[in-house]
Amino acid sequence: MLTDLYLKIGRYLVYLLIFSLGSYALLQSMYIPIIGGKAIFFLVILTLLMQVWASIKQHKGYQVIAVLFGIIVMIYALLTHTLSHALILLCSTGLLALLILNKINPKPIIIAVLFILALFYILLIQHHYLIELKQHYQQFETGESWQQMGAL
Repeated sequence: MLTDLYLKIGRYLVYLLIFSLGSYALLQSMYIPIIGGKAIFFLVILTLLMQVWASIKQHKGYQVIAVLFGIIVMIYALLTHTLSHALILLCSTGLLALLILNKINPKPIIIAVLFILALFYILLIQHHYLIELKQHYQQFETGESWQQMGAL
C-alpha cells in the first residue's frame, strides 16, 4: 500500500516536471518571435507537449493526431533548415508512432524521461538562440527605454 503511494507521488512529480519544463519552454518560445526570432520553437514545443499528453492518455486517436502534427512540423522544420528541431521531432514522433503500432512497450517512466530530455534539449537550443538574438540586436543599441527595461 505504501509503495503504491510512492509510485503515485513519483508519477505526479514527473508530470509536474514535464508540465513545468513545457510551460517554461512554451512561454520562452512565444517570446522569441516577438523580438524577431523564428516561430518554429513554438510549434516544436506545442508538438512535444501534444505528444506527451497523447502518450499519457494512451488513446489511439490522440496519438495519431499527435504523430500527424509531428510529421507536419518536422517537414516544416526541414524546409526552414532548422535541422536540430527536425531531429528532436523525428525522435519523439518515431517513439509515439512505435507506441501506436504496439511495436514497443516500454515502461511509462522511460517515455517520461525521454520527453524530459527532449524538453531540456529544446530549452538548451532556445537559450542559445536567444543569446544569439541579443548579440545581434546589441549593435543597434540606441539607449531607448524599451532596450534599457529588458525587452531584449
